[in-house]
Amino acid sequence: MHKPLMRRLTPKLIAALLASFSVSAFCEQDHFGLDGVFVYREMIGGPYFDEWYVDGDLSTLKQLKLLREGKSGSLEFPIKVDCSSQKMTVAGAGLLWGHEPISADEIAGQINRKISESTVDTVCASNRN
Repeated sequence: MHKPLMRRLTPKLIAALLASFSVSAFCEQDHFGLDGVFVYREMIGGPYFDEWYVDGDLSTLKQLKLLREGKSGSLEFPIKVDCSSQKMTVAGAGLLWGHEPISADEIAGQINRKISESTVDTVCASNRN
């Protein structure tokens, strides 16, 4: 007689479940790995997110730019950070999707308080060291 179906599939099911768990755990921890220092992960909805990075000369606070990659698309733009006032400002126009110009005003509308605070904290912590 044949073994019941569940008994025969159990080792295969367990292996498949473990493999899918390993893959999903890896994906949740993965970063886009852009140049720069990781600043913030913004949840967009469901399993989707954007990651923000700052790049430039963190020791002198010159030529700083903020980069975003993720569900909302790539975005890159210049910023200024004032560690004494704990403020970040968009310093000019940027590029959306790597080629589409976007104004500083439009960019400022996409930056929430948490992104701004995390950027200031990251830049100013690097600047103190």
